[in-house]
Amino acid sequence: PVDIENIISDKKIDLVLCGHMHGGVVPRIFRPILKNRGLISPTKKLFPKYAYGLKKVNNTNIITSSGIRVISHINKFYMFTYFFSSEIVIINT
Repeated sequence: PVDIENIISDKKIDLVLCGHMHGGVVPRIFRPILKNRGLISPTKKLFPKYAYGLKKVNNTNIITSSGIRVISHINKFYMFTYFFSSEIVIINT
């Protein structure tokens, strides 16, 4: 979803499903404030626009999964796993 605007700009696409971006590394309590923006993308871009959730651009619906995040119990930051939500997206038509 990093360059999604360039891809959909001149095409008639109804729905785009994007792989996960780890939710932009945004703890769930800040998601209502950032509204689909992340803090950082996997390509190290700051404040990516489509880090998680459903977003409508022109007539295109973009769904980006946060993916499943679990920090290894061996890592000293393991306790922070609980601040981030994991998700599995189910789309009903």
